[in-house]
Amino acid sequence: MDKQAFNELVEIEAIKLSFAQLGSFVVLAQLLGIAVLWFIYSGRVDSYYFIAWSGLMVFLLSGDIFLYRSFRNANPSCLEQLLRWEKALIVESLLVGIGWSLFFFIIADVETDYLLGGLIVLGSLIYNGVLLLGYRQGAIIAMITPPIIISGLIYLQLGFLHWHIGVVSVLLLACFSFLRRAQKTFSQTVCLRFQNEELVSELRLQKEEAEKSNLAKTKFLAAASHDLRQPLQSVSLLSAALDFHIKGEKERSILGKLQNSVDSLGELLNSLLDISKLDADVIQPEIRPTLLTELLQQSVEKFEPVASEKGLIFGCQTASNVWVDTDPQLLARIISNLIENAIRYTESGSVSIVLKQETNQAVILLKDTGIGIRDEDKQNIFTEFYQVDNPERDRQKGLGLGLSIVKRLSDLLGIQLAFESQSGLGTSFKLTCSLVKNAPLKEVITPKEVEAPAEQLTVLIVDDEASVRESMKILFEAWSCSVLVAADEVEAMSAVSKSNDSIDALFVDYRLREGRTGVEVANKLVDTLEYELPVMVITGDTAPEQLREIEVSGFQLSHKPIQPDVLKVFLKECAVKRELDPAL
Repeated sequence: MDKQAFNELVEIEAIKLSFAQLGSFVVLAQLLGIAVLWFIYSGRVDSYYFIAWSGLMVFLLSGDIFLYRSFRNANPSCLEQLLRWEKALIVESLLVGIGWSLFFFIIADVETDYLLGGLIVLGSLIYNGVLLLGYRQGAIIAMITPPIIISGLIYLQLGFLHWHIGVVSVLLLACFSFLRRAQKTFSQTVCLRFQNEELVSELRLQKEEAEKSNLAKTKFLAAASHDLRQPLQSVSLLSAALDFHIKGEKERSILGKLQNSVDSLGELLNSLLDISKLDADVIQPEIRPTLLTELLQQSVEKFEPVASEKGLIFGCQTASNVWVDTDPQLLARIISNLIENAIRYTESGSVSIVLKQETNQAVILLKDTGIGIRDEDKQNIFTEFYQVDNPERDRQKGLGLGLSIVKRLSDLLGIQLAFESQSGLGTSFKLTCSLVKNAPLKEVITPKEVEAPAEQLTVLIVDDEASVRESMKILFEAWSCSVLVAADEVEAMSAVSKSNDSIDALFVDYRLREGRTGVEVANKLVDTLEYELPVMVITGDTAPEQLREIEVSGFQLSHKPIQPDVLKVFLKECAVKRELDPAL
């Protein structure tokens, strides 16, 4: 803001404040002064003149109130309008000043003591004028000049001019000195106020830009994830189908490497999906008593081969029979991410897990002797895509989403997350969970995987990508299923009407042609078939609103690239359902 613009803003605020004072303190102070004068001079001056003067002052002060209300109703904002209103204020202040000057004619014939009282009145008038109208000098001068001149002439005639000059000089010097300080303080206050407003406005704009950037990032990730998952889905399913036909050891080794590469890319895309799910609030934790000791042992068994391959010492020290209230799958994901991160950034030494039981709490400490975290990086390690010591963006070091997911899942589960680290010496993460109040006497038994065969099922695949339809058809036929395929709702309805067999399972892509969604098509087919059809909605999208729609529909949600084992388990569940209800 340039100096001229700032000065205009100060003028605007000063005029507004002068009018605000006019409607309250100025009028009230002067009415109180009139009442005091009645008390002092009643019976010592001509009552007729005193009453007339008092009535005139009330009339003039009512003009102040009228001017204040008119200003408030008009609510002017630009400087040009306010300056016109200030002229009206100066005229009104001049009239009030003339009214006060008439008071000195009334007391001209009283005793000397009461003439000195007039000087006190004059001093109070000057003080109140400066104090209450001190933000604009024009109104002050207009108000106090007539009383000073008139009283000076009267005191000159009575031989008291020296008293008058002395009192007035001291008061003016003191009051205008105060006025300069008050105006300086006022200017600084206005400056700070507008600086704060500019700062708030700038922060608001930055917040809006950040929200736009975040929305653009979400849309980009959704589009990119969908486009990448489509061909990856086909590769994954076709490689699974090849597994039935390739027998040679060398060929199977190549196929295994291909499947590992597909799985690795799928894991990277799933990390993006986890972030989108957490943003969409579609992950609802299933809190139940969880044997933490066993969960940690399973995590150690999972990562022990990886740590051993790098030559790291990897172990776990746990207290026995520690139960916590949590979602075991989400907690396992937190621990897996932390272990994976520790092994990735530890070239030598050890990675250790220690489980301690404290009062009403279980504490998990995960320590490594890796590269550690620099002080300047500590505030950013939970930020998406932020990685320590990976400027080249080596894919083998991940995407930089592991700790971001850990932080969000910890917040979701109410787990206290803390860490300590020194560059070059390693890192220690601490998780604090709530213990179960009444620990179970034995392990909670979870249902085993359904082992019913998937043969002789009739499945319908709806996907607008021909390559995905064909790869799923080849895989399901390898599992001895009867397969119907369709690209959209019309083809799906036609396939159902021509089929002699009832449909046992529906696999539908979420994003179809002409803006239709898999949820809409699945609902239409379920209504047409008039029986409870098992539905799996498969999507490559990560947009939060789309994930919510699928979640609300009640259909099973799976993400591309879908693992063949997931499809087989779903088919087994469908087979069990058909055995329980042969009428289907």
